[in-house]
Amino acid sequence: MSNDYSCSFPFLDSHEFARAASALIPRLQRAGLACRLSGPNECPDAVEFTVLRDTDHFTVRTQAHIVLSPVYALPTLYFVSTLTDGLTSSTRAITLVDELYKYTIPHSAQPILEHSGIYGMSAVSQAENPITNLIGFYVHPCRTGEVMQTINQDRPIPIDEYLVVWFGIIGSVLGVGLL
Repeated sequence: MSNDYSCSFPFLDSHEFARAASALIPRLQRAGLACRLSGPNECPDAVEFTVLRDTDHFTVRTQAHIVLSPVYALPTLYFVSTLTDGLTSSTRAITLVDELYKYTIPHSAQPILEHSGIYGMSAVSQAENPITNLIGFYVHPCRTGEVMQTINQDRPIPIDEYLVVWFGIIGSVLGVGLL
C-alpha cells in the first residue's frame, strides 16, 4: 500500500480513482461481495458489486456501481434493487424511494441519509446510471468532499485507502461493512 495522496484532496482524477478502486476490490471480496472492476484495464471507470439480503418474505438483490462523478470529481454510488417474493418467486424492481427505504436501506442508515442531502432532502435520488444507462438510485455526491475532509480532520487520505474509507460510510446505505 502506498502513501501517495491526491494532489487535490478530497477530489480524485480518473487515474487516482482507478488506483483507489483497485485497492477496494480485495476489501469488498473479504466482505463476501461478488465484485469486479469495469472499463479499460489501464484505467477502470467503475467498481461493480452485488448485495443479497433476505428479509422475512423477500430477497433483495442490489446491483451497484461506484463511479467517479465527472462533475464533482468524487466517488458516487449508483444502484438498482429488485425484490423476489419468497412465496411466489416473482421478481420486481424497486422504483419508489419509499420502497427503497423499506426494503433496501437498513433502518440504521436511514436517519443519516434523510438529512445529509441538499437543504435537508434525502441524499438518495433517482438518476441514470452512467455504466448501465438505466434509471436507478444513487447517493448524491454533493457532500462527499466535506465528509471526507471531516472524517480525516482535513488531512488527506492515501489514494489506496480513499475508497475504503468512503465505502465505510456509503456502504451502510446498502447494509455493507468492510472487514
